[in-house]
Amino acid sequence: GQIEEGPEEELTTVKQFFEDYSKKDLNDEKIYEEVKKVVDINSMIEFFATGIYISIGDWPGQNEGEWRNMGNIIEGNKYGDGKWRFMIYDLDYTMGSKFAGVGLLDSDNFKFVEGRSNKFPANLFMGLLKNNTDFQQKFVNLYCDYANEVFNYEKIEKIIEEYREKYTNMIAYSQLRWWGWGSKLEGFLSYRTRYLQALDGIAEFYRKRAVYSISHMQDFLGLKGNLVSLIIEVKGRGKIIVNTITPTLKDNRWVGRYFTKIPIVLKAIPDLGYTFKGWSGKVEYEESIVEITLSETTTIVANFN
Repeated sequence: GQIEEGPEEELTTVKQFFEDYSKKDLNDEKIYEEVKKVVDINSMIEFFATGIYISIGDWPGQNEGEWRNMGNIIEGNKYGDGKWRFMIYDLDYTMGSKFAGVGLLDSDNFKFVEGRSNKFPANLFMGLLKNNTDFQQKFVNLYCDYANEVFNYEKIEKIIEEYREKYTNMIAYSQLRWWGWGSKLEGFLSYRTRYLQALDGIAEFYRKRAVYSISHMQDFLGLKGNLVSLIIEVKGRGKIIVNTITPTLKDNRWVGRYFTKIPIVLKAIPDLGYTFKGWSGKVEYEESIVEITLSETTTIVANFN
C-alpha cells in the first residue's frame, strides 16, 4: 500500500481510478476502452489467474506490486506505453500450504478474491470479470490455457523431480545451519524429510488442482457451456499457438480442455522452409489464424509441407 518509486500522487490516482471504474457499467464498450487505456488488461488477467490457480492465501491486497512507465512512450517496447501492470511475490502460503483457510488444492479462490473486492486492485478486476463479456472470455480461456499447459501436471512433475534431486541436501544443510537442533545428523534428516514432504504436497496440488479450480470458475461465473476436449494434430513441421500458449506436442499431438460457447484462437506457424497448407479435420480453413467455438470434442489437424 505504499509507493516505492515515483510521486506519491501516482498511488492515490490509480487507487481512485480503480475505485471509480469498479462502480461503472463495465460492459459498456466506451467505459471498457477507457479502462484499457490505463490498465494492461492482459497483465491483470494473468495476475489474477495465477494467484487464483496456485491458491495464494495472503493475496491480493498484499504481496503484490503495480507499476507503469511514467516517461515517454518507448517505441518497440510493449511495456513502455504507460499502462499499469501487475506482479506477485512471496509465495510461501500457496500450492497446498494452508493459510487463513486458503491454499489447499480444493480451495475456492474465486470466492476468496471476491471477499477482498472492496479494495484495490481486486475491486476493478472483479467488476470486469463479472460484468464484461470480453474480459470474462479472455480470463476463462487463459485459465484453461494454464490448466492445459502452463501448470500441466506432467510439466510440473519434471520440475519437482529436478528440485528433489538437486536441492534436497542443500535445503537440509541450510536449515540446519540457521535453525539447527539436537545432533547434526538428527537435524539434517529432519529437515531433509520436511523438504521432501513439501515437494510431495506441491505435486499433489498440481495433480488435482485443475479439476477443483475450473469447476469453481464455472460455478462462480455461471458458465453455461461444457468443458470438452480440443485435440490438435500436426502434420509436417510447424508449431501451433492456442490462445496464449504454444502447446507441447507429444507424437505431434496435443489435448486440451476448453469451454463450449467461448471462442478460442488458433494460430499455425510453419518452421523455416515449410509452408502452412490449412486446417483439416472437424473444421477446414485455409487461414493460418482462425477463431473457433467448440460444441463438442473436436480434432483439428494443422497441415504443413
